[in-house]
This record gives sequence, C-alpha cells and structure tokens, in this order.
Amino acid sequence: MKLSPEALFVGEKARLKKLLTIFVVVAILWAGVSVTLLLLSKGRQYLWFMVADMVISVAFGWYAVWFFTNPYRDGKNLLSLYRRMSASAETTETGVCESVDEHTKENILSYRVTALTGGGERYLTLLEGAPFTIEPSKRYLFTTRANVIVDCEAQDE
Repeated sequence: MKLSPEALFVGEKARLKKLLTIFVVVAILWAGVSVTLLLLSKGRQYLWFMVADMVISVAFGWYAVWFFTNPYRDGKNLLSLYRRMSASAETTETGVCESVDEHTKENILSYRVTALTGGGERYLTLLEGAPFTIEPSKRYLFTTRANVIVDCEAQDE
C-alpha cells in the first residue's frame, strides 16, 4: 500500500482546522465568562469578580501559549512536510537496508532508514504509522518523495 502525500495533506489540514475551531470556541467562552463576571459585580463586591476575571485571563493566556507551541505547531510542521512531499518528484531505487533508527525532527516521530543504494549511502525517512515495515539486511525497492519512503517492496536476493 502506498502513502499518498496529497491525502495526508488534506487530512492534516482538516485536523488543523478542527484545532483552530476548538481554540476559537474556548476564546469565545473565555470572553463570555469574563464579561459575565464583570456584569455580576455590584457595589463594593467588585474585587472578588475582578480577581476571578484576572485568574481566568491568566489561565487563558497560558492555554493560548500552550496551544500555539504544541499541537498547532506540530500540525504546521506535518503540513509543511506533506506539502514538500506533494511538490517533489517520485523516485524509485533499489537498496539494501543497513539500519532503522527512531528519529524525531520538528516533533515529528519517524524512523531514519540507512540504505545502501547504487548511488551510495542514503538516509531515508519512514513516517510512523506507515503501512509497511522495513527490516535491516534486506533488499528493497524504495519509492520516495522528498526522501520520505512512500512505498517499499521486498526484493528477492
């Protein structure tokens, strides 16, 4: 089964849209609760409502910082990887897998495959969740896009 960068791109874009929708809903809830707290303050008891409003604002600020530095950033990194894969040409070459190591770059968990090909040693990336497995010391026909393995077939020796 072949990985389709276009399908991965569309899926990740939909996931990012859903994440942004959740963020906007939380922002609207925060604004609604803040305004409600300020409207509920009467007379000299405004201090408690003001303190509650400040606590909610600080909590929302930390949520916004966390949101844009973790799930949203990771989604943007995946989106740019899928965009690079979609824009690059597909190459096919035969090689022997030397090693498969776990690798993390830009918070994208993948596997670095070291393969000996006709052109020398190459470092290829195998995304986590790919529908095929690669074992060391075996010969494969690698189909890659932007050095990411999109298809892999075992070859007879």
